[in-house]
Amino acid sequence: MSPCRAECQELLALADAITTARPAFASAFADWYQKAYTLLAAPDMETLAGESALEDLSMKLRRIWLGVAHSFADRPLKSPPHLEDVALPFGKDLTYTVYERVLPPTRLEERCESRYPPIPGWEQRFCLFGSAMGALTILLQVLPRFLSAKGEIPRWDSYIGYYETERLLRLHDRRGVYCRRFGKPGEMFERVVSGKTDILLVEPSMYDWDQTVLDPRPLVRAILERPHDRPLALVLDTSLLGPAFRMEDLLEKLTPSCPLLVIELRSGLKLDQEGLELSNVGITRLFTRAGEPSGIFATEKWHLHMRSARKIFGNALSLDEMAILDLPWFSDPERLDAFAEPVLANNARLAEALAGVNGLFARIAHPCLSELADWQWAQSPFVIAHLHDREDTKGNRDLLEAAIYHEVQRLGLTVFKGSSFGFRHHRFEIVLPEGYERPDGSSRGFLKVAMGHRSGPSCDAFIRVLCEIAKHADFAALRQSYPGLKPLRGE
Repeated sequence: MSPCRAECQELLALADAITTARPAFASAFADWYQKAYTLLAAPDMETLAGESALEDLSMKLRRIWLGVAHSFADRPLKSPPHLEDVALPFGKDLTYTVYERVLPPTRLEERCESRYPPIPGWEQRFCLFGSAMGALTILLQVLPRFLSAKGEIPRWDSYIGYYETERLLRLHDRRGVYCRRFGKPGEMFERVVSGKTDILLVEPSMYDWDQTVLDPRPLVRAILERPHDRPLALVLDTSLLGPAFRMEDLLEKLTPSCPLLVIELRSGLKLDQEGLELSNVGITRLFTRAGEPSGIFATEKWHLHMRSARKIFGNALSLDEMAILDLPWFSDPERLDAFAEPVLANNARLAEALAGVNGLFARIAHPCLSELADWQWAQSPFVIAHLHDREDTKGNRDLLEAAIYHEVQRLGLTVFKGSSFGFRHHRFEIVLPEGYERPDGSSRGFLKVAMGHRSGPSCDAFIRVLCEIAKHADFAALRQSYPGLKPLRGE
């Protein structure tokens, strides 16, 4: 089936899942269904115009569902009368006890646990939060309290790239916990082996500007060689990876290690929501060894700690967010795989295409271009194009951004200037990261492109546009090709 028709069928399947599970919702989608079937039969479906209509159709589906979900959450007060029942779109009624902020998303968590297959030798529990950063904040509060050696300040070591995570760790450093970020994995592995690390946070595919990939082999060796009387909490942020990270493969190798708590943490806003960005949610999976009803890593104890801290710090999902996420296809690992794999494949395709062009860009950063490209988690939902340092100026960055935008508009591509990743459409932006400045304080930046889930005419044309722009020998040549372009943003 052709790409745009296949995606239209995907959107119809999402709507069908909603209206089949609760036929009363069908009337809200009646006009949308008519537009979808009209588009599906249109002779220009596989053109740029048809693709633009497809994007509009996906956004209409999003708005309809948000309206339906909100109607279930807008009646109760935040501190309602005791024993007041509140309905969710597809679930059993929830009974309020005190405040909305302490209302547990039990139905959503139970659905996650029922859909993700068990891993032999390990018990798993899900705990959902208002965001991934909120979940990490809770971990920073809960884990150090129980894992440090007696009389010592707990040590939280990390090998991460995401700038907000780095800021969060800096805020907590020496406030009851030592937080240290390692730039070289070898030093980090030595610390783990020594037993000095109490909590280890890693991004298997790092959200940094080099798209660094962590080699799992020395990580596993370090944990296995660690003294068995030194418990360890291993936290893995897999927000960039979706189905590319298989927890079962890692846990199988770690079974004979020291006492171990493993937590997979990711943002559920991106790849888990079919590219529709319906609601913020942080997803955590807690893994403890099966058959340990007591002890430092007893499963239920840690689940209780996380849920209790979630209430106290106000990092739970709101009722509106619970209603939005109460979808038949949220937390379905098969749907996650089906959506995320094309996103990752489209970005690898772009990276390989740009890497073969010499000219405007100094280098292209993506895991598929690294020495560890064969590893399953050598994936990313975006591509970084670095500029030659001598040409990395504000004027040149503005020109590059304006030239790309000009071509997108001229050709009528369904491509947007914007941040983040994991959409159905494709995005680009110039990024000026904090802490990436030159020694003299002047800014440095790069082009970030986040290819989306959608194949078809815009995907093909956008890759061609970026490669044609990349062929320019320098920015003087690019300026000759695009005379008179003005910056898209002011000073």
